[in-house]
Order: sequence, then C-alpha cells, then structure tokens
Amino acid sequence: MTRVLAAALALLFIGTALLADEIKGTFKSATDDKITITVDGADKTYNLAKDPLVVTDNNKAKAVKGGLAKMKAGTAVTIVTDKKDDKDVVVTVKVKAAKKKN
Repeated sequence: MTRVLAAALALLFIGTALLADEIKGTFKSATDDKITITVDGADKTYNLAKDPLVVTDNNKAKAVKGGLAKMKAGTAVTIVTDKKDDKDVVVTVKVKAAKKKN
C-alpha cells in the first residue's frame, strides 16, 4: 500500500512539473499584472500570478525593491509559467544575480 501511495505521489509531482514551462529571456518591463520579456529578439508579454515568486539564479528568494516594475531593463530572467483557465500565467521569475564588483 505504501508503494502504491508513493508511486501515485511521484506521478502527481512529475505531472505538475511537466505542466510548468520555463522561458529564458531579457526583462523589458512589468506592471502589476503583466511582464514583458524579450525572447529570441521578439517582445512577449505574459500575465503575472497574483504573487509571483521572485528568486535569484541560485534559488534564493529575492525582494526586488519597488517590485518587478522597478527591475532594471536588460536583466537576464527565466520565467516559469503554469496554466490557469487555459492561459499561461507567470508564477516564478528567476533573476540572474548581478556580479559583485571587487
């Protein structure tokens, strides 16, 4: 019984991970409910989840002072989308950590 439960949970986790999509690009702009990034030379706008998680590329949660709208244009980002009501919604924004100056 334990094996069946473990297998079912594993399938659920894998299935959920397969629904999410990662898109790499360059940050252009954001509002309270949308984010625009440049992907392969073209600007693409995505809807934001109510409270998207913002993390650095080393997976540390990061508060962006002033919110995503104040993030510097040109920053390398990876967005993670999920389907909600048959639409892609950004649930996570991974921000490339800036290199520290010596």
